[in-house]
Amino acid sequence: MSYARTLEFESTAAREADVEHSHADSSKVNRLLGYEPTRDSREGVREFIDWDDLE
Repeated sequence: MSYARTLEFESTAAREADVEHSHADSSKVNRLLGYEPTRDSREGVREFIDWDDLE
């Protein structure tokens, strides 16, 4: 299955609340709740695209 698509987007100036850099870290939720992701980012995006194609 190919995930190639042509996307159109419009670049605009950053908004006041936009995050420029993130140091997100899930280690605390892993440690406290035992949470472990079941998918990496690529898999999640692919699943979302497949789901969106069904709509």
